[in-house]
Amino acid sequence: MARPGRQLRAIGRVVRRRHRTWMASMTLATIGWAVIWISVCVARWVPGWAPDPTISFNAASFFALVGLGLGIFTLRAKLAWILITGAPLFANGSLLSLRYVIPDLLEPPQLAEESAREGAPAASAFRPR
Repeated sequence: MARPGRQLRAIGRVVRRRHRTWMASMTLATIGWAVIWISVCVARWVPGWAPDPTISFNAASFFALVGLGLGIFTLRAKLAWILITGAPLFANGSLLSLRYVIPDLLEPPQLAEESAREGAPAASAFRPR
């Protein structure tokens, strides 16, 4: 049977929910990494204006936790979605593990030189100033 009205119907693009969730997860990872990189640049070039490292890490961790939750929510049992979702999962997961991998990342240069001379461990970045 012929369907004459089929070609008259406007075919619009449909953005799927999973794609929006994946994009939100990647956006939150980007915002979290931007917080870290801006803090690192400020601590390197303008140490007087540098924020406290715990504030930077906590702000970035907030974005990473929400993004990681969205990334896990986006997973499907299809190989393509597992591979695509791997990018925000890795970006958010590496942002969360940054505090343990490089604990003295946001330490101002003069403190880094002092700790290098004293032979202090990397955990000295979070000592009270």
